[in-house]
Amino acid sequence: MNDKPIESNITDEPQKEDAEELLERIRPMSELAQTLKQIHSRYMWTLIGCYLIGAFLAVGVALFAEVRDWYLFAGMELVIFAYLILYIKAHMQGRRVLRFMSLIMVTGLLGFWTFILVDRIPARPVYLENTVVERAALEPLWGSVGLFSLVCLGLIVHWVYVGGLLDKARKILAPKN
Repeated sequence: MNDKPIESNITDEPQKEDAEELLERIRPMSELAQTLKQIHSRYMWTLIGCYLIGAFLAVGVALFAEVRDWYLFAGMELVIFAYLILYIKAHMQGRRVLRFMSLIMVTGLLGFWTFILVDRIPARPVYLENTVVERAALEPLWGSVGLFSLVCLGLIVHWVYVGGLLDKARKILAPKN
């Protein structure tokens, strides 16, 4: 038998590549934090707050009601939040086309998700552990539905107001002197 120790190239010191990889992983979070720090509008903070409350409520209801596909709720909330942040970034950077496109995406996703949540609220039979059982109604989802609807309408009002659409309409409709 040979009692030589096994040689290893692993060192206890962190490698430079590992540090760079870690920085690449956390870069989106630092960009999100930077974007959130730049928001000075109470209106936008209210919309973000309403969205986050609705999102946590929806995911919480799915978890506590033991909905089998709770991860669908969490994933959808993250996707919608990403588009909400994209709308805000486009607004802050003055990118009108991107702001409009992200408005269409975020309001479309919010509308679709609200429709899905309304469908999930009533009690219904579900297949669970080789048997069909009656799932209780998920009434607290009405809170998320209301908050998401408010955010959707709030974003449209923001786009119309900030985009100067009202001022342009007034100029067009104003009587000529």
